[in-house]
Amino acid sequence: MTLNQEQLFEIKAFIEKKGFTYIDVQMEILDHIASLVEEKLNANPNLSFADATAETYESFCITGLHNISNEIISSISKRYSRYFWKSFASLFGFRYILISCFFVLAAYKMLAFIGKDDFYKFNIICMLVAIVGGLFAGFLIKDYKKYLSFKSGISFLSFLMTGLFFTNLLINKVPASITVFSLNAWQVAAAGSVVLFVVYFISAFKTAKTGMNESKSLIEKYKILYA
Repeated sequence: MTLNQEQLFEIKAFIEKKGFTYIDVQMEILDHIASLVEEKLNANPNLSFADATAETYESFCITGLHNISNEIISSISKRYSRYFWKSFASLFGFRYILISCFFVLAAYKMLAFIGKDDFYKFNIICMLVAIVGGLFAGFLIKDYKKYLSFKSGISFLSFLMTGLFFTNLLINKVPASITVFSLNAWQVAAAGSVVLFVVYFISAFKTAKTGMNESKSLIEKYKILYA
């Protein structure tokens, strides 16, 4: 037996009362409960929907649903973490290592041209742009904040400020006069941090995009329940 829309709404209301806020987490729990209810109804055709749901709810201990929720949250978070680090590592793989080295060299030459003070100012501007961009994006994507898949996917972008801060720290701490193998130590450190920042940004953006696409799919899949 397949549950109808009204019955699914009843289960959804029960889940919401339990305090689960993320829509994709709610849907995973709903799918789990609905499957158990359908099994009971198929096993005993004389059992009413109300009795089947009551028995299903009683089968969970006090922390039963929260344990299921924690497993779902952990699974989603781990999935996006694996995706991010796989993407990050791939950009240093055989296919991209020469490109990465080229960009380190290009950044090194650029830093020699613009100088330490101007590069510091450039980083400050980037930090301000990142803050303003983050605030603006928050208004555009507010509907997606209801999905844990989106939050997990975009979470890595929140660490971009840390990357910019680390770059500024290198600028301030490494003296411009020190050389290593005839290379300016400050330029090498700053160039390396710039390339790492760019690679991190690309990986974080790809992860955020994946989270957004998955959230879009969930919106389409469950638009009837959340219309």
